[in-house]
Amino acid sequence: MKYVLLLLTALIFTACSGSKELEFGSLNQNPCKNETKLNNPAEFTGETVENLAVYQQGDQVFASMDVRTYCNAKIAFDAERNEKQIRLKIRNEGQQSGDCVCITTVTTSLKNVGEGTYDIMITNRNGNQLLSQKSITVKE
Repeated sequence: MKYVLLLLTALIFTACSGSKELEFGSLNQNPCKNETKLNNPAEFTGETVENLAVYQQGDQVFASMDVRTYCNAKIAFDAERNEKQIRLKIRNEGQQSGDCVCITTVTTSLKNVGEGTYDIMITNRNGNQLLSQKSITVKE
């Protein structure tokens, strides 16, 4: 009985230690370009994403994208992993309003992704609107 319990404990420990939690590495946000003055605050309905590029360098996975947002935005992300999907929820930590929107290039990196093929999904803050998506095969 002791050996069965010891074996079971070792299996649980091995399974838990193999699935590390995602961690953010770096985040860079370039200065605004293509600034546009808003005539009415209702013209801006939320961040949009174009030109998503996803790539691996060493043990990190990078996501780089052009984000249309307020000129005073400070972009950040929350991450969720579900099987072979990684959802990056984009959010603005700056002021939530302004009279100007622009395009800013944002690059973030993730650690502890693990080997495999993943769909990287960029969504709005709530996670219910897909803004962009790319697949990547991560190799260790």
